[in-house]
Amino acid sequence: MQVVSKLLDSKTSEFTATYVGRLVSLLISKMGSNLGDSLELMLRAVLSKMQQAETLSVMQVAGVVVVLAN
Repeated sequence: MQVVSKLLDSKTSEFTATYVGRLVSLLISKMGSNLGDSLELMLRAVLSKMQQAETLSVMQVAGVVVVLAN
């Protein structure tokens, strides 16, 4: 979770979201509801990064993560 938080930090490059998307998706698929409150925090970070993104590929990766979480 700390790695995901660091990569999705608003101070990091938006391109880190491209690489963290797969990690977040994997965490959600493997741990699901066991993530508890961390899931909500992680999704908020993904959405925040998505709002800051200017590159289409970054927005698409973040969008896929949000869809998978539902």
